[in-house]
Amino acid sequence: MNKFLLFIFLLVLISSCKPPVYTYRYKTIPAEIEILDTTKAVLLVNAEVLPDNPNADLVQTSVNLKEYSTNEMGIDKVNSEIVNVSKSNFIHYLTNDLHDGLKIRVEIATHIEKNEMELLLSKNPGVANKLMNKYDAGIIIVIKSEEGGFKLNKIDKIKYTGNNKFSKTALYDVFYDTKALIIQDDNFLDRDIYVSKYHSERSVSKDMPMKLPKPSRNKADINTVSKDNSKKLTQLFMEKNVVETFIDNKRYYSEIQ
Repeated sequence: MNKFLLFIFLLVLISSCKPPVYTYRYKTIPAEIEILDTTKAVLLVNAEVLPDNPNADLVQTSVNLKEYSTNEMGIDKVNSEIVNVSKSNFIHYLTNDLHDGLKIRVEIATHIEKNEMELLLSKNPGVANKLMNKYDAGIIIVIKSEEGGFKLNKIDKIKYTGNNKFSKTALYDVFYDTKALIIQDDNFLDRDIYVSKYHSERSVSKDMPMKLPKPSRNKADINTVSKDNSKKLTQLFMEKNVVETFIDNKRYYSEIQ
């Protein structure tokens, strides 16, 4: 009797384990920020540089970039060694990505008065329209700030077998963060474009305190995420072709490259 009841139980259990319902379809998702058909050009404005150096060529200009070489007290140091590499390269990447991705002319503002910049950042439509008319542009992308470097992702704590000692490993990410103001018609849109990925790890102990990787020795890695950041900003204006998958009425998207 017990065996029979067990058989019935297993039969019910197996019959209740239905395979998931799986369907998919291709779909185009509209751009987050759609470009008007009348738009002839995009104007890039670097808010960090122009007020202090009105004749600057943005592709050649550098500004301070923080080096996140943080000790256990949480103190940040400033390092200018990689400024020229990351900052100027980002503007160069963004110019090319916007031109190639949107098939549109890209202008770089080289002179804006300090008071005009303050009004632009305060979302003054008069100043925005003046710049659009000057450069014959339909969109303005104001780069308000950029930051690149390294950050602590997490600390893995592993207990040694057989005693009460622990090993600690710090995992670090490399990141690039851009804060932008996007202007089209009378719309002023703030966007924070953030990109990060795993970089490295190291043991942490009293003799080896936590210390982030030095940007001066890892220029190429910061440069790589600045490229990714530029592409992510450009994709705000682009449609996305995706596969829309439904598994048991739950929706998932995967982008088609």
